[in-house]
Parts: sequence; C-alpha cells; structure tokens
Amino acid sequence: MTVALHTGAGAAIEVRRALQADEARDVPAHTWVGPIVRVRPQGERHYEDVAYIDAAPTDGMGSSPSRHLVLWADRARRQRIAAVGTYSAAPDYAVYSITGPAGEHLATVHREQGSIRRLRRTSWTIRPAEGPTLHAAKGTTFGWIAWWALSPLWGLMTAVAVLGGKAPRLPLRTIWRHDGRRVFEYLGSMGTTDSYELPPGRADCRILLALAALHNSHPGWYDRL
Repeated sequence: MTVALHTGAGAAIEVRRALQADEARDVPAHTWVGPIVRVRPQGERHYEDVAYIDAAPTDGMGSSPSRHLVLWADRARRQRIAAVGTYSAAPDYAVYSITGPAGEHLATVHREQGSIRRLRRTSWTIRPAEGPTLHAAKGTTFGWIAWWALSPLWGLMTAVAVLGGKAPRLPLRTIWRHDGRRVFEYLGSMGTTDSYELPPGRADCRILLALAALHNSHPGWYDRL
C-alpha cells in the first residue's frame, strides 16, 4: 500500500483515540481497540481506515512525555507505515523521531510544552530528512485574544465544565506552516476523534500521519496548552 495514494493533498484526516477498557469489552473480538487513522480524500464522502496505531502506555497528564508509536497498514501488523520514538523527553520539552518501514529516518519532531503562567503556547517544529522545516504553535492569535478576554470568567467556566455543561475551550487549532504556507492543520476534536486537514500541496504523508498520531497521543487540557 502506498500511503500517499490513500491520503493525497487536500485530504481530511481523523484520529480515533483508543477505546476505554469498558468500551473494548463490548466490541467484536477482531475490532482494533487502539487508535486508528482515517482518511477522506478530497472530493470523497467517506473515510477509510489507513493506519492502526500501537501505542505504549503513557501518562496522559504530561509528566511522562516519552512516546513510542507504530503505525500499521493492516490489523495483522504485517506492513509498517512509520514509527515514532523518543530521542529525549523532559516535562517541558521533548524530541521525537519518525522512521519509515525499514527504520530509515524520516523526520525529527521538537515539542515545547505550553504554560499559562509563562504565557507560552505549545510549539512544534518538524525537521524532515528531506524537505522544508515546519513550525506550529497551538491556537490562533484571535483565539488567544478571545480566551484572555474571558479570563475574569474562568472560574465560572470551570464550574460549568465540572458540572457537565458546555464552556469555552482553550484555543486548540494548530497549523504547521513553511514560509507562511499552510502544510498541515489540526482543526479540533469531537468526542473521541481528532480532526486534521492536509491542504493541497506536496508533503510526505507518512510524516504527517505519524505527526497526527503523535499529536493525538497528547490528549486533555494539560497536554494541549
């Protein structure tokens, strides 16, 4: 399978998070309970499963930023698409590697954890073995201006969220760019699914699928600062 043919420029990408233990008990035995990457090519209406993610257990609150992910093209784990490993990991800064099916180096990913106290957004830098470097910071400028404008209401919004109501969320939209050109974008999440978009252009889709899997492995309000 050639991943680029399944994704293509202009594709919509979803990553479904792993099923919880109680959810996994209620599905057929052959169901993949780990995260799944789904792609809807431009002009198509339906999503197709293109990658099945094996993920080592991690601490979802961010105190353990180490990650080890393997993306498979099939449930039987016969054909590897890419893998994500950890070069170094600290609570506020981590460096990851993306490798291909034969272990060849595809890209290095730098992630710096955001901090409200330091007024710093989570930032990402992707350095492919071939091709331009991509940069991203979590949230748009307008989104953060609006969020800080609502700061007097944060206590009320937290109470509403704890009680199960809907409250404004931290700005999550993340756009990876090169020289101002949008290359890859995280749009947001709905339930257990994270949504991404690959605009028209040229990119190694193995890197972007692995990046989506890595980004998806940092769930929750803490890791997405």
